[in-house]
Amino acid sequence: KVAGLFEHHYFLLARSLVDLVAPVGNPARETINQSLLGGIHLMSGLLPGLALLQSLAAMALAWALYHRIARQPRSEPLGPLAGFRFNDHLIWGVALSLLVVLMPRLGGARALGGNLLVFFGGLYLVRGVEVLAAVAAAIGFTGLLASVVALFITAFLMPVVALTALALGLTDTLVDWRLRLARAVSNPRGQS
Repeated sequence: KVAGLFEHHYFLLARSLVDLVAPVGNPARETINQSLLGGIHLMSGLLPGLALLQSLAAMALAWALYHRIARQPRSEPLGPLAGFRFNDHLIWGVALSLLVVLMPRLGGARALGGNLLVFFGGLYLVRGVEVLAAVAAAIGFTGLLASVVALFITAFLMPVVALTALALGLTDTLVDWRLRLARAVSNPRGQS
């Protein structure tokens, strides 16, 4: 079972980490150990959803590589990531998987709901990142300064940015932030 191997491998790594951070006799050792084990158990349950997202990213990378090295590619390349969109009806995948996770009577299907929630959430997270990138480009935030700020955000504010991107991705289904932004840039003062 893959999840069992995943848990075993990361349990050994976590034990080594706990030995480094909190040696035997440290009162925080048990708390750190339990936190790490809880996280490992949660991640092993979500492994199929994460693997599906990684597979999708790997296929996109392979397709882009094929179009770079092939003399005469047989099909169209993927569009730019800035235009990443998908059918708005996939929002129902988020809603139904969230319902399955939150309903207590559907306990047996919770693992499936959690994995679907990770998969659809990952898609909407990428969509939200593209909305953030469109906003940054519209205000002229590019070049070295943008790279430095992105590095800072990645290092220190990742949870906030991830939740913001997820919220933007989910609401982009109803609002279409990039279209609104394009209209605002082309007509900055609301002129007709």
